[in-house]
Amino acid sequence: MRRSLPGVCRGFTLIELLVSVAISGILIGAALASYRGMSAKQQVKQAGISLVTDLKSFQQKASAGQKPSDCVGQLSGYRVIKIASEDTNYRMQPVCTTSSPAEKTINLPEGITFQTDTFDLFFPVLGGLVTGAQTIIVEKDSYRYQVTIEAFGVIRGEML
Repeated sequence: MRRSLPGVCRGFTLIELLVSVAISGILIGAALASYRGMSAKQQVKQAGISLVTDLKSFQQKASAGQKPSDCVGQLSGYRVIKIASEDTNYRMQPVCTTSSPAEKTINLPEGITFQTDTFDLFFPVLGGLVTGAQTIIVEKDSYRYQVTIEAFGVIRGEML
């Protein structure tokens, strides 16, 4: 059996403790930075998916000829626009022959913006074709989500 010498304490030295605290701090800092980046990426992806879902919903309403109650005359289709001065929202409006209802403004989540300056899409009633087919990009930090609207009515999105 081994006995320790009197007056000698066993434990860690100050240098050993400082090194372990420094290494722990570096690891925790890297983990937090990675988490913040992952959060921004998920926010952009979710905003892009919501945009695709909204566009498909407007397209489906137009294809089905679903006319809002405040639409006077016949429904011509649904128009979706983004104005250059507004980087965080877009507008949707049913287009009717006599009098169209007010535009509905749809906001992107906080911190998400459009990289695309403007777009003007029109989904006609009982038709699959899209007027104004193009690519729309939403972004935050270095993360970007691309929504592609083809003339034949295909709407798809993907992270860049």
